[in-house]
Amino acid sequence: ATSDRARLYEDMVSHSQRVEGQRRSLEIEIADYLQQISLYSHLVNSANDAILIADTQGHVLNANRALAQRFGIQTDTVLGVDVGTLLAMPQGAPHDWESVAARAREGGWHGEVVLYHQEGGAIPADCSISAVHNAEQALLAYSVILRDIRERKALEAQTQRQAAELERAYGQLRELDRAKSNFLSMVSHELRTPISSILAYSELLNTEGMVEPAEEADFLRVIQKEAEQLSEMVNKVLAISKMESGQMLFNFAEADLEQPVRLVAGMLRSRAEAKQVALEVSVPKPLRPVVFDEQNLREALTQLLDNAIKY
Repeated sequence: ATSDRARLYEDMVSHSQRVEGQRRSLEIEIADYLQQISLYSHLVNSANDAILIADTQGHVLNANRALAQRFGIQTDTVLGVDVGTLLAMPQGAPHDWESVAARAREGGWHGEVVLYHQEGGAIPADCSISAVHNAEQALLAYSVILRDIRERKALEAQTQRQAAELERAYGQLRELDRAKSNFLSMVSHELRTPISSILAYSELLNTEGMVEPAEEADFLRVIQKEAEQLSEMVNKVLAISKMESGQMLFNFAEADLEQPVRLVAGMLRSRAEAKQVALEVSVPKPLRPVVFDEQNLREALTQLLDNAIKY
């Protein structure tokens, strides 16, 4: 009997030691789990993206601090709220939570959404939704990760505006290039006429017996007229070239605007009369002095009036 009690005591001591060992192992394991939970909680709360946990019905159970920091939405205002009412899905995506949840269970859902702010604002966000399972693959919850993409959207909009502006600028450059090509073609054609006249009359003058002495003065006047026309064309081309290269020089001064206007009109009056075009100058009185570059103004007026007389 004594030996039986001794064995029973030994069994009790051994069992007690095993239980104590198991308790200590469980305490260590629980402490490890708690540490891991603490680390995971820290990771979730320190994340830059907003993270929401929803139950199997899609109601928000919890959210990290980034929801308030990034989106200005306090966690207590979304607890129990249906994720489907919190987010607006993009066109082409499922618009109900059941369809989104089904895709999340199949491997996850990702896309751009609009997060409705409690104060009535709408914030674009990059959204990832996935299902959370336990070791037996039973559905526990859904995780919803939201990234604020307002800056990206603003940059995209700015890029689109700049692209549109560049396209318009490119179209204007092409139009200017066509105008330049047309201008050069016109100038080339216009240059041929005075050059041909000068060559023809010069050749006649240089050929003995081809021109009567009484006609030489007329031929020289024609050559001079064509040379002046040629010089005017060259000056126009040079002026345009200076403007394109940014080398156009201006000499601004305060003066009376009537004098250069009447001077240009007087120079072109005979040409206008030859074309049977009336050219009159009407200047309002009194005319206050203005600041302008007289030389460039005269050139501009000459070209404008000359084109008006011609066409």
